[in-house]
Amino acid sequence: MKVYIRTYGCQLNVNDTEVMLGILEQQGNSIVNNLEDADLIILNTCAVRAKSEEKVYGKLGELKRIKSIKPGTLVGIAGCMVEDKRRLLLANDTVDFIIGTKAITRIGKAVERLQKGERKFAILSDLSNELDRELPFHRLDKYHAWVTIIRGCNKFCTYCIVPYTRGRERSRAPESILSEVRQLASSGYREITLLGQNVDSYGKDLPDNYRFSDLLEGVAAINGIDRVWFLTSYPNDFEERVIDLVSSNSKFGKLFHLPIQSGSDHILKLMNRKYSVKQYLSLIDTIRKKIPDAAITTDVIVGFPTETEEAFKETLRVIETVRFNRVNVAAYSIRNGTYAAKHFEDDVPGSVKLERLNKILKLERKISLDRSKKSLNTLAWVFLRGKSKINSKDAYGYTDQFKTLIVENGVELIGKWVQVRITNATSGLLWGEVEKISERRNVYKVQ
Repeated sequence: MKVYIRTYGCQLNVNDTEVMLGILEQQGNSIVNNLEDADLIILNTCAVRAKSEEKVYGKLGELKRIKSIKPGTLVGIAGCMVEDKRRLLLANDTVDFIIGTKAITRIGKAVERLQKGERKFAILSDLSNELDRELPFHRLDKYHAWVTIIRGCNKFCTYCIVPYTRGRERSRAPESILSEVRQLASSGYREITLLGQNVDSYGKDLPDNYRFSDLLEGVAAINGIDRVWFLTSYPNDFEERVIDLVSSNSKFGKLFHLPIQSGSDHILKLMNRKYSVKQYLSLIDTIRKKIPDAAITTDVIVGFPTETEEAFKETLRVIETVRFNRVNVAAYSIRNGTYAAKHFEDDVPGSVKLERLNKILKLERKISLDRSKKSLNTLAWVFLRGKSKINSKDAYGYTDQFKTLIVENGVELIGKWVQVRITNATSGLLWGEVEKISERRNVYKVQ
């Protein structure tokens, strides 16, 4: 069977897609890159925002047309929408089966049932324990790999559906993670990103007080992996030892993704975020004192219930104060089943949400452009991961601050480390000329 998976949402979903593709490929199915060529199309969905769900429903309309042109095409739904909208999805004429976020290891069984003629079935069991086993992966990148270290979330932010769709926090066993990273290194992978809804909670459910910083230390000791990233972090749980590790070992990218969500203490309390703006800013100060060139990125929600113009201005002031390297901003949308949906009126008009969202985007672009211009004529080491989407003759990689850097006519250097002098910059991209080439990065520990 020819299989195509379309992924929506976060990097955890991308990693789940790689697991499902690996299982299906091992089963003897072939993976195709165009849905028109597929016998089975799976949408791996996201339920964090209403906009994400709207994209899925729009795609189902397109798949209905494809099924009418190509009878026999099968459609499955995976991901967080299955946990939240299972009955609605299964009732959709286009959908043949659904599979839950904690049951993706059974995607092969789903295909077997389809081949026997079964339709309109659901696989929703909690098989989270199977995700700790050694699994086949169909990696979507040649040199960089996603490695999930913890699944689920215990925070219960009032706006968030994740604890209901992904379940409670479950840390993978350290040796399972380290074994996967060793295997990636032996397969030629050079960069990895450790994933979790809250990586700083890693190990709280494990014996022997093994924490996220211990895992970072273990991963950094593995030969062959040149650079390690991690996300997402939660301000309250963040270990200062993590900052020390990043500052002392060049294997770690200097990126900290720390969602603030709002610059108003009142709104943060309604969101159940469990930290104050003062505490958040103190953490940022600690990071920047120890790592002056660290990149800080964040998430912000505008238009949360009761957000006044003054509360929004407080968020703007925090963005101006911190000067984030990137701000992912979204307008609040009701997620059925959450505390906010049950107890708070969605009282900020859509037009006001859009206006506030655009103000933040404008401010972020200005800050990003200022930062990019300051990097002109400086040197940066970059591992070239692949071809640029802008020009297939160019290659791209990321700086230690996770800024995309493009090397013109650099495709012959893909898979190598290059030292680049930055010659041009926009708010989102850097361009540069190669000054040095290396097979491996000079990884060091600062004494």
